[in-house]
Amino acid sequence: MNEKIEKKSGKGSRLEAVLALMLLTLIVLSVAFAVVLTVDYIQSLPDEPNHDPNNDPPTANAVFSGGIVPSMPVSDSNTKNVALDSTYGVIVDVENGKVLAGKNADTQFEPASMTKVMALIVACEKLTQEDLQKQITYTEYYADYEYNGLALGIPSGNFDATNDRFLIQDLLYGVGVMSAGDCTLMIAEYTHGSMDAFVAAMNQKVTELGLTKTHFVNASGNDDVDGNVTTAKEMAVIMAYAMQCPLICDILSVDYYSYTAEYTDQDGSIKTYPRAFKSTLFEYDGCIDKNNRMYRYKLDRGVAFKLETIEAFMGKTGYLDEPQRSYLVCAGTGKATKNRYVAVVGESGKFASTMDDIKLLFDNYAE
Repeated sequence: MNEKIEKKSGKGSRLEAVLALMLLTLIVLSVAFAVVLTVDYIQSLPDEPNHDPNNDPPTANAVFSGGIVPSMPVSDSNTKNVALDSTYGVIVDVENGKVLAGKNADTQFEPASMTKVMALIVACEKLTQEDLQKQITYTEYYADYEYNGLALGIPSGNFDATNDRFLIQDLLYGVGVMSAGDCTLMIAEYTHGSMDAFVAAMNQKVTELGLTKTHFVNASGNDDVDGNVTTAKEMAVIMAYAMQCPLICDILSVDYYSYTAEYTDQDGSIKTYPRAFKSTLFEYDGCIDKNNRMYRYKLDRGVAFKLETIEAFMGKTGYLDEPQRSYLVCAGTGKATKNRYVAVVGESGKFASTMDDIKLLFDNYAE
């Protein structure tokens, strides 16, 4: 009797062992199957973004996430041929893409430092809000960037800013307010790794905007052989696109921008000191700079520069020498219509004449 019970018990143990083995096998197979599925899923995912900043995808919190591509300005029977001191000029109603008046508006010319409007676009589309509060250290390399008369924005007189630190947001104002070549180089290398990559991004933006007569070889607009080219119409498109970025609008509207620099003292403590960028366009308190367009206008014309039809005025100057050539791209809102207008003039021999041309275009054709 006991022997039969023991035999039954033995069979039960073997059965339990077989069931346990089957269960273990099922678990192992399930785990293996899950691993295979996971590996296949991971392999199906796109590669990790390249950490080269030039190849990173756009971020959700970009300073400028991109705007609507403006239509190419169109001339019609109502477009006026206007007599300007400048060789090239145009005024465009951005709301309907119409050329209201122009002179050689489709002819290529060198845009000089108006180039920096495109530089600001490319930089702001790459930078994040967090980037604006990061710092770049000013080195001898940036200080040596002065060539062909290209202006430096950070040093002045005997001031030496080597190894001092500056916020990226402040450097952007240096690009647009003071037309600073060193600030442009610092921003270009931070956002795209090199000036060459930054200029390539500028030309990619040219393609995206549908421009066919614009090309850049540098981001500052200095007078190189076979340098940057655009037309009055296409420069107007670039400005119309830039007007959609609030930060760029503020940069191009400022007369005097105060900011703070930082450095590490010999004792290791962090010290700060005040600095400022002075506009090349807008007159500011205490302005005695004869390169400032509005100040020069007041000196030469005896009255302050004033527009009758435009508010929310902003702009970017340009200048090339040998021979002396003055440029200006401006934008604003019509006081009556609230339409946005862009005016471009190029290659006037005098600063005051450039301002005369801008005033003529806005006062006579904007509403």
